[in-house]
Amino acid sequence: MEDHGSFAVISRLCVPSPMVKHILPAHVRSKAQQDVIFVYDYHLELYEFTGDGKPLHALSKHFFACRIQAAKVLELEDPNACDFLPPQLLVLKLSSAQLQLMYVSGTNVIEWHTYGRPLPILPSIPRNLSLGVEDLLTIGLTGSVIVVSSPESGLLIFSTNRSTSRTLDRVIEDDAVVTPPDMIILKIELLHPPASDPNRAVLVLLGIQDGRSVLYLYSWDTHVILPALEDTWKPIKHALGKGNMITHQG
Repeated sequence: MEDHGSFAVISRLCVPSPMVKHILPAHVRSKAQQDVIFVYDYHLELYEFTGDGKPLHALSKHFFACRIQAAKVLELEDPNACDFLPPQLLVLKLSSAQLQLMYVSGTNVIEWHTYGRPLPILPSIPRNLSLGVEDLLTIGLTGSVIVVSSPESGLLIFSTNRSTSRTLDRVIEDDAVVTPPDMIILKIELLHPPASDPNRAVLVLLGIQDGRSVLYLYSWDTHVILPALEDTWKPIKHALGKGNMITHQG
């Protein structure tokens, strides 16, 4: 019998990329420790900076079986009122359709605390919405809103728990799935709320639609639970002029 050999499909690089995707200063242990997190494709490295400005060697590494697609720091609204969590959390969007919340404890022995929240996968969403564009993640300046833009899930909006008894698995309170406009989304950003309405969230989508650069604005009251806003996600569209065209290579 003739032996045709063996075949294998490699789903990721045998040697991880040495490129750093994000460098995030974050108080993920305590406010007194100047921690910096280096985000790679499949792992994190934790550094601590001292008073002389020189970085220490990596205190700890944390590896994932799937790719890290986006990373941001979540500022807790009132960290002094909560004994369970540090002032900030690390939020990751993983290729396994999961939102990962993380913090770190310890000095000599580092321990990573994680909580994964599965993201819905909606096959009915047009596949060209974010064609050739990395998954996007943004967090409001007050830490009350988290937004994820994903080709698999559309636009996902999360509100955070404002109570003082938060634990890691209770940081995210409500969520809403929003069908975004039929466009290539290049950038999402939560703007600072207006001074006259500090509880208002303003989300900006920037992208390409019908060959032109467009901007969509979403606005809602963060005190209203997200499921109650399900029928009110009607963005305001702004078409950008020819001089403001965005180039996209996909």
